Amino acid sequence: MLCRPLRRKSRLLRINIALFCVFLVLLLYDALLGPYTAKNATFNQELNYTSAKIHQNQRLFALFWGNRERVYTPHALDQTQKIKFKHHSEICNVSREKLKGREEVHTQVLLFSELEQLFPGHHCGRFHPSHCQPSTRIAIIIPYRNREFHLKRLLLNLIPKLRRQLVDFTIYVIEQANEEAFNRGMMRNIGFLEAKKRFAYDCYVFNDVDTIIEDDRNLFKCGTHAARHLVSGVRRYNYSLPYRGLLGGIVAMTEKQMTALNGYSNMFFVWGGEDDNLYDRFMETNFWFERTDYQDGLVTTLTHRKDKKTVSRFRTIGKTKHSMLFDGISSVRYEVLYEEYKPLFTWIVVGVNKFLIEEEFELNVANTKQRISS
Repeated sequence: MLCRPLRRKSRLLRINIALFCVFLVLLLYDALLGPYTAKNATFNQELNYTSAKIHQNQRLFALFWGNRERVYTPHALDQTQKIKFKHHSEICNVSREKLKGREEVHTQVLLFSELEQLFPGHHCGRFHPSHCQPSTRIAIIIPYRNREFHLKRLLLNLIPKLRRQLVDFTIYVIEQANEEAFNRGMMRNIGFLEAKKRFAYDCYVFNDVDTIIEDDRNLFKCGTHAARHLVSGVRRYNYSLPYRGLLGGIVAMTEKQMTALNGYSNMFFVWGGEDDNLYDRFMETNFWFERTDYQDGLVTTLTHRKDKKTVSRFRTIGKTKHSMLFDGISSVRYEVLYEEYKPLFTWIVVGVNKFLIEEEFELNVANTKQRISS
């Protein structure tokens, strides 16, 4: 009988010791990993358009069927036009000997403020060389959603290479706001239209947020007679391409080339497919593309979780011949929800309505079939 209270006390003592140990572990976790976790949260939440008081749902329902032109207020004009750069009579001339060549991709993640300190002289996403006059002006369009780590790594690696190429460039980050499946092709179309409304660029470069060039001799420029694919080999494929017709990663096109192809398809609310559709568009037109030299066009792609592929991806590719006439930059529907001119890039958040886009597409397909049959 006397042993029972002693056993009970021993059991309570063990429980108290276990709780005390758990308490110590939590304290140590908070002391050691708390600042790291908070810093990571800061790294991944700097681009948060909801904090800008955007009434997203209300505006998404306001996407219109009639007039497709947006009315621009003065603040939406190209802010870089207000920046006075010193004009030089000497034209910028870059030789391969002056460039660094191939480099390892830096994987660290910095805050935007740290990147801005690292790369001074940028205004509203635009950089202009200080000692010479570039012969062309390019827009770099980055489709984006929920990939802030990748965006920061891309900027860290890409900006110094472009500065050494002595080009006048402006970076546009086009973010899809709503919860629809990500439509990368449409974000490229929107980026092209939004950049074109701000300035008549000589060249438009579409750079995926997870694709980083390794060599600064991979020049960001457009071809006179053909579009340019700035990827010759991908690191994850042992610096080769998975198939001959690959047109993903980084593509450079002039306004004339982009317009002739009617841009990218707006129908790929799935992972992948829009690049294969672009290849089919080249096959259906008199335009073609050239690929950069193998030794210059090697890239690293950052890993991420991909959305599931669906049947609609392949179904849409089969309609390229006729659908490219009404599916692309001529038919894209969107609403700009927010725009901000950051030092290293112009950030544009847009909303799209998948139901309206798909409904209009199927209607155009049916009308086209009827015209062909008659």
